[in-house]
Amino acid sequence: MDKSSLFIINTPFQALCAIEAIKEYKIIDYKIVILRNVNDTFNSKTEEILADFNLKFTYIFIQSFFELLKKGILKEYDKELYIKNYDKVFIGDYYSTSFRAFASFFLKKETKLILLDDGVATIFLYEYGLNYILKKTTSTIIKSNVSNALMLFYNKKKIQFFSIFKPSDNNILYKENTLSILKPDEEVSISKKSFIIGAKISEASMITEDEYFLLLKNITEIFPDENFYYCPHRAESTEKLEKIEKEFNFKFFNTEYTIEYDFYKKNISPNIVIGFGSTALYTLKTIYPKLNAYTMSFKSNKTINTFYKILDEVLKKQGIKFIE
Repeated sequence: MDKSSLFIINTPFQALCAIEAIKEYKIIDYKIVILRNVNDTFNSKTEEILADFNLKFTYIFIQSFFELLKKGILKEYDKELYIKNYDKVFIGDYYSTSFRAFASFFLKKETKLILLDDGVATIFLYEYGLNYILKKTTSTIIKSNVSNALMLFYNKKKIQFFSIFKPSDNNILYKENTLSILKPDEEVSISKKSFIIGAKISEASMITEDEYFLLLKNITEIFPDENFYYCPHRAESTEKLEKIEKEFNFKFFNTEYTIEYDFYKKNISPNIVIGFGSTALYTLKTIYPKLNAYTMSFKSNKTINTFYKILDEVLKKQGIKFIE
């Protein structure tokens, strides 16, 4: 039987990484599964990206983790999934117990397990390992242990990363994802603009809203001649955004997919991008090597969590500049 590859994804960014993997691994036969919890708000953007590249896919909706186990063991999902002989299985969210459990139904001893990028999750996996649990609730620990038991053989094997982020540990199996599908054609006329990537750090009580506004003011003082577009984070409050518009007179750039794909779709080659510890700075610098990318430094702020300190090192290696 011919070999095939299985992709298990959910988000628009995972879809982009799956498309790049199909290209880089020279995959001809594949099956893409968009795995969704039934309680999720339906998001068609993942589907739209795959359709833009003429890739077929199937949806699988999950009632609950244990319902997923029952249906998987009884082979009640799409029959085509079970008749394929997969030599590669790509997972878009390894921290999802459902993703790991679902993947286990299609793994054989010779199957290669490859993890696709999912933004910050990849950096967590590099730093803390495959068995790290993001939310240490009793339910999550139980589901994680069940998922790990199903993938016991693979937890002991070397799992490969197909990642934009370069691991510092040379023992990690790694193939570079350059997001070449999004690189602009230099012959095409493209729009040059400057952007600020908004963050939910005041909503998450890492800093106050007033402190956030002081950071924005600092940006405008450092770049007085720039007309910035502000890209709101989906978790930023309407009231906060209204204040930003009034105080700074920024134009808003609302992303439909991911900022990387929105730039690609709209033929934008950014001139300056400033963020607040955003991994998008890393990916954008990969796509646009000449980009002037900056991140705000939180060294003096004791409330910022450990992850930002880890991320700072990652961004620094990518050539992202720091605004103190």
